[in-house]
Amino acid sequence: MFDDRKKQFEKKSVMNAENKFKVSSKRNRMLGRWAAEKMNLESNLVEDYIESVIEADFEKPGHDDVLEKINNDFKNKNLEITANTIESKLNEFEKLAFDEINNQ
Repeated sequence: MFDDRKKQFEKKSVMNAENKFKVSSKRNRMLGRWAAEKMNLESNLVEDYIESVIEADFEKPGHDDVLEKINNDFKNKNLEITANTIESKLNEFEKLAFDEINNQ
């Protein structure tokens, strides 16, 4: 009986980790597309940029690395979009991604 509970708990933990990864990946994809649009990237560069945003999320725990990357990219393009605006968009996209993943 204890082994069954342990297996159920482990299975739930794995599912939660997978779900969290899917949500953050989808969120980063949406955020990357939004940022690419703000920077007016040429269409042939958008997917590469989105991938760079997704990869940035693996640099440090949490999402600060993604926010930092986009903030620096905006500064390099002389865009006056605040870090608060970027974080607000990240939160908005995280909610959308969560809803999409969990309503499949």
